[in-house]
Amino acid sequence: MAGPTDFALNRFHELPSTLSNLEMYRASRDFLTDRGYEQITAYNFRKAGDPVGRAYEEGVTRWCDNMDTVGLGYAAISFFGDSLLPEGRSWSYMNHLDLRRYKQDVNEGRPPVAKGFRHTDQDWRLAMLFRNLFGRQVERAAYREAFDTDVRDEFATVWDALAERGLAEVTPDRIKLVGDGPFYTPMIRALLAEHRYRALRERETAGNGKSLVG
Repeated sequence: MAGPTDFALNRFHELPSTLSNLEMYRASRDFLTDRGYEQITAYNFRKAGDPVGRAYEEGVTRWCDNMDTVGLGYAAISFFGDSLLPEGRSWSYMNHLDLRRYKQDVNEGRPPVAKGFRHTDQDWRLAMLFRNLFGRQVERAAYREAFDTDVRDEFATVWDALAERGLAEVTPDRIKLVGDGPFYTPMIRALLAEHRYRALRERETAGNGKSLVG
């Protein structure tokens, strides 16, 4: 419902408020956990001990595997790359937001891609952090081994603010989202990436010949 969708552009007033969404999240989370389900990601639960169950891929925390993901459909995102590639060899692609152009490319046998982005090392690190955070926790030792830096030190102000509000627990071993923390995963991702977002905005503005002041 985010982005340039009909709901976001024209019918946002019909959607529940953030507070209402939070209340529904708490009710559904408590309902499931009280009945023996375990929370494995921000939004996914499973019955513990299910003999035919399997790990939910988005909740698997790995740092050094490749992360090829193909997005199929209108406005979908594809991601290609792994930690063994040199900088600039990791990419993401966004399909057309214009449904007419999307259908035209598909019908004419072309990839319906609107934009492509080549990632820096920082982009790759953030992408891996976001993936692990979706599973509600980040293992500090694994992050340090993969990127030669401590995730606690790298984003200290964010983790401290979340811990003060009871949304995260920071220990020597891991950083874990607790309480309502998983509900706010999209906001937390935005906070972690704010410096990178700002740098990209400033670069784009500079490239357009506009002043960065104001």
